Amino acid sequence: MEGIGRWLKNNRSLVILTAALIAARVSLIFCTEQLWPSLERFYTGTVAKELADGMAMPLWDYQFSSYEAGWLLAALLCLPFFKLFGFTSFAMGLCGIILYVIQFVLLYRLIERGLNRRVAVFFGLQYLFAQYIFNLNALFVGFNYFNIVFLYALFLTFYRAVFRDNAIHGVVGGPLLSLFFLGLLGGFSTWVCYAFALIAIPCFIHWWIYYRSRDLRTVVSFVAGFVLGGSPLFFRIATFAGGIKTDILAKIIAQDLPGFIAKFWHFIGFEHSYARSVFSDYLEILGTILFALIIFLKRNDLGRLLGAVFGSRAVEEGESGTFLLFCLYPAAFLTVFCLSGFADYRYFAPVYPFVFAVNAIAVDLLLSYRNRFVKGLGAGCLGVLLLFGVADSIIIPLYPVAPNLALFRDEAYSYELLGCLVSWRFKDDPRRVMRVVNRLSDDEKRTDLLRGFGFELAFDGNEELIKEYDVFFANTYRHRPAFLKAYSKGFVMGLGHEYFDGTPLGEYYPEVLRNIPRTGVERYLVKKLDLIDMLDPRYRPKCYIGLGFQFSALEEEYGLDAEFVTHRIGTEYHDDFMRGVALGKTYTYRL
Repeated sequence: MEGIGRWLKNNRSLVILTAALIAARVSLIFCTEQLWPSLERFYTGTVAKELADGMAMPLWDYQFSSYEAGWLLAALLCLPFFKLFGFTSFAMGLCGIILYVIQFVLLYRLIERGLNRRVAVFFGLQYLFAQYIFNLNALFVGFNYFNIVFLYALFLTFYRAVFRDNAIHGVVGGPLLSLFFLGLLGGFSTWVCYAFALIAIPCFIHWWIYYRSRDLRTVVSFVAGFVLGGSPLFFRIATFAGGIKTDILAKIIAQDLPGFIAKFWHFIGFEHSYARSVFSDYLEILGTILFALIIFLKRNDLGRLLGAVFGSRAVEEGESGTFLLFCLYPAAFLTVFCLSGFADYRYFAPVYPFVFAVNAIAVDLLLSYRNRFVKGLGAGCLGVLLLFGVADSIIIPLYPVAPNLALFRDEAYSYELLGCLVSWRFKDDPRRVMRVVNRLSDDEKRTDLLRGFGFELAFDGNEELIKEYDVFFANTYRHRPAFLKAYSKGFVMGLGHEYFDGTPLGEYYPEVLRNIPRTGVERYLVKKLDLIDMLDPRYRPKCYIGLGFQFSALEEEYGLDAEFVTHRIGTEYHDDFMRGVALGKTYTYRL
């Protein structure tokens, strides 16, 4: 007991911050309406439910895309929680909070040991009072860009255990075996989510500056482990039905120099989208200023390290390089983001902890000055960072407080998503599609799957294949009108979703693809109108047409009237919306 008491006393800052973080994130379960405004949030639960109820496909076929295996890992981790607490968002939220707290503790300890406790505390405060979109990650488990920070925390902790005290140490066996296992973890994590590979940029620069040697066995050991850990990735690329999604590779470097500059300038400007307010923009601007401040204040050290990249090692005895790791990652991330064709801010989830660390380092540097004004500036910056984070969480209008404990009742699975998966991967083989449909345990699941299948088929836009499936389903289900109706409803939804393509709204599977109460449909429509209103005016007409398509698939079933939408939008967009409704009806009754 004396040892525990001593440990708690020596680590009271970490204990207090961790307890506060748990309380703050658990409170989200009681007041959040939904985890994310897209059906995507249900795929972890869908795979877990299939694992529990009996799989309609081999396990590997549940991988949603060839470049994103994280859903499988997420489903396996969440399954015990679903078994204990039911297949609800509450159960997934509990699993998410545990992972979130573990990653926080690992990163806190990494910063405390590599820098100092004050920087770690400043980092922890930003973690606690972060903007809403990062807080929400605590409740979501998908092991894509949402949960990649957990893998970063594991990898960096292992990395710093191996690379420390100006030498390569053995953690699991000798140094070479430890490097092999480090590579194994890195390869596995890259298979889970491609975006993990970004951490290689700061790590390899750090390795080169601080620990390079002429012993090639160190590099060979790491690379061998990485190849073995990432071997499932190479296997799936070769065998994945539907092939690797090559447009992802094309999107990684999609900008020329003017495009890069414009995108970077846009990044530090003002733009509203899902789960973002003006305070998120203020945080980006302040973070950019603090990053520039670090470069100025540490210019001599950075110059010395830059020289070490191209020359001989020029590091001081006992220098850990933790500062370099945390500063290089945001720079690498922002560079790749601005070069890429990705635009949605949800991809920023992995960079937040590193930005918190950079901000904390800058504040610590300011507070280390004797000048009272500079000290006050540092304290003021920290206060503003925390204030903006709290303000962003409070004023987000798209996530109202849910006093009815929505997450306790929210079914965390969607067979519509499974239908999207089957359509995207197996649509060229109707027999394989029907095998999956027929293996499902009841007609409700089959109806949901066909709705999702129709959605993805329409969104894919292969006219010849669409005609083939219209005939195929009309013959197969001529005595099952509910199945045909579900397929048609999903198809019209998918046609409407095409109009959102090229905007942030195109990134999200619509909530109304599921069977939900009328109040949920009305809430979806109001939310969609709010989001369309946030877009550049040149995108709005086509988005209103798309919403009209989706409305046409819903109005008869839910007894909705077009005035529900038209009296909420500008008169200049009425014709666009009604045009979408009319076009949607021509497709709804085509079978």
